[in-house]
Amino acid sequence: MNHRSLLFPTVLFISVFVGFACGSSNATPSPTETLSMNTATAKTSPTPLLPTETSLTSSTWTPLPTLSPNEAQSFVEKLLRENAGCHLPCWWGIVPGQTSWQDAEASLSPIAATIYEGTNETSNPRHFEMFFPAPYPSTGEFRQGYLVENGIVKQIEVWPQHYSKYSLPNGLLQEFGNPEMIFLGGSINQPQSFQLILYYPSQGIFALYSNELHPFQEQEVVDVCFTETEIAYVEMFLWAPDDSFSETLDYVFGEYERPFYEVELVTDLTISEFSDIFESGKTGCFKTPSSFWSN
Repeated sequence: MNHRSLLFPTVLFISVFVGFACGSSNATPSPTETLSMNTATAKTSPTPLLPTETSLTSSTWTPLPTLSPNEAQSFVEKLLRENAGCHLPCWWGIVPGQTSWQDAEASLSPIAATIYEGTNETSNPRHFEMFFPAPYPSTGEFRQGYLVENGIVKQIEVWPQHYSKYSLPNGLLQEFGNPEMIFLGGSINQPQSFQLILYYPSQGIFALYSNELHPFQEQEVVDVCFTETEIAYVEMFLWAPDDSFSETLDYVFGEYERPFYEVELVTDLTISEFSDIFESGKTGCFKTPSSFWSN
């Protein structure tokens, strides 16, 4: 399978986002920031809506009238907080593998600031991006990407940043328990940064958290933290659990051009022990030998 058939194109005006991983000019970029409009971004794996009934993975929606900018911002904040009453991989009432793009677009367009298609109407699959107003008190916009195949949303890419209950690892861990796999990628070169991946393939959930280490560390064992202060950006990929995500997972690893390891290999923690460090009141920090990351 062609990796690029899975991927969402990057929009050039990413600089409008507030709180995203643009940072300073020497900051480690997310994979999506390194690509032009004609290049795919990395992946390895109606009107705004109110749910009238919910299940584990889906919602039944009632259309609302078009909202003012302030109303749209408030509604987006509610969606980020409550996820429309549905559980991942359902996102804002859109269920990968079930929801048609026609319904998804009609549902979300009244609260979207911009809708961009990186393909044309005859393409299959098609790639869309939607930009939404950032919740108060932030300004600017944040984006979501949709892979559509045969008219059905197959995959959703979300940049929740610090807006969502899933913006920190403990949000996912509390709701879904231990991941089936946890990966850690990193570099101790300047700027030092690490990427933590919580991977739930049987549930169609992939979450990547990227940080930067400050101050610079030169010791043989480095201290790595994934808390709200340290996390620079977040990416989530959601797909129908029946679909394969392995090729996209490989693409993510390749896009970062740094090693990724299962967390048991680069720390002295099991998956369960690693998850425990994100429990309430704990630091979200761990140690890893620098020898793994001197790429």
